[in-house]
This record gives sequence, structure tokens and C-alpha cells, in this order.
Amino acid sequence: MKPEDRWIDNPRLRSQVLAMDTDTLLSLAEELATFPELSGPIQKGHLTLMRFTRGWKAIFRTPDFPGDRSLVGLWPEFSTAAEAIRHLVLAVPTEQQLEAALEALRFKKPKK
Repeated sequence: MKPEDRWIDNPRLRSQVLAMDTDTLLSLAEELATFPELSGPIQKGHLTLMRFTRGWKAIFRTPDFPGDRSLVGLWPEFSTAAEAIRHLVLAVPTEQQLEAALEALRFKKPKK
């Protein structure tokens, strides 16, 4: 199975996320990380971006090493950080969660 086979089905949301630059993708992932259903009630807001020898991985929580070492090996790897974040925001949240995060971003002030 290819990583994109897990992405949400909504073509409008897919194309919107695929068109985002890295800064916007990161802001979207940061917003989604605040959803306790995605990162868990204890780690609310945690977003982990990891660089390994073969590529990048992203997850909505902080892995517990060494306990999560075998789990980390199962996460897909990508050649860039942006690809890892894009996969995370398209594969993990529901359409409703993604819509809510996109709406929240529209009302946030730009970072200076």
C-alpha cells in the first residue's frame, strides 16, 4: 500500500493541502496537533518531526523511546520534511477535523 492510499477521499481538501507551502503545512499540522483525538489528552499539542538516515517521519505526539522504537519503524518515511507533514495532515485526521483546522487557520493572525 502506498502512503497516499491512506489519504482522505475529499478531492477539494486533498488539492488544497497539496498546494500548500511548507510554512502553511506546518501551521496546519500545529493546529491539528491541538486536537486531543489526534495527539491524546496528555500530549495535546505535541507534533514530532524526525529526520532519519533514509528520510523524514511525522506524528501527532511524542514517541516514548525506547518503548516506541518498533512503532517508529512502521511509520512511512519521506524524502522531505514537507512530504512527511503533508502525509500526516492528509492521512491521520478525519475530513471534519481537517476542515476545522483549516477554518481555524483562516482566523489566526499571521506570525511575525
